[in-house]
Amino acid sequence: MRRGFRRPPGLRRISGVTLGRRARGGYVCEACGCAISKAGEVAPKTLCCALPRPIWFASQAEARRWRFLLMRQKEGVILDLKRQVPFDLHAPPTKMVRGQSAFHNFPVKLGRYIADFQYRDETGSLVVEDVKGAGLTDIAIWKMKHLEAEYGIKVKLIK
Repeated sequence: MRRGFRRPPGLRRISGVTLGRRARGGYVCEACGCAISKAGEVAPKTLCCALPRPIWFASQAEARRWRFLLMRQKEGVILDLKRQVPFDLHAPPTKMVRGQSAFHNFPVKLGRYIADFQYRDETGSLVVEDVKGAGLTDIAIWKMKHLEAEYGIKVKLIK
């Protein structure tokens, strides 16, 4: 295990290919957060709005967490709930880029981390969450560490 990052109990490192095979997605209504079947029909026990607007989630755990966070927002416990929030990841300014000795006083974009959820809690502090059901890939670990180093935001892992 790498230094500086502790994997929560129950999460194991896994390849992205295996992770993609295991995940089963689902739909959730945008208006009320009720579960919707894969065919786009509202489940009989959750008929609460006339026209459901479906949102696709990569996993059922992510859909459950969205419904929970929607409920917390309606209660007024959290504010500014957003999903799939992108964060650009940059390398610091350097004098050497790809072996060329040219001075660059701007950061070089390395990639992007897309957080599952972002909201503000009752104290007003920013919370970034990522739902991981099966395990963590090496690239996911690197992106979370890079996000914390660049922006000072610690990602809260939800299992």
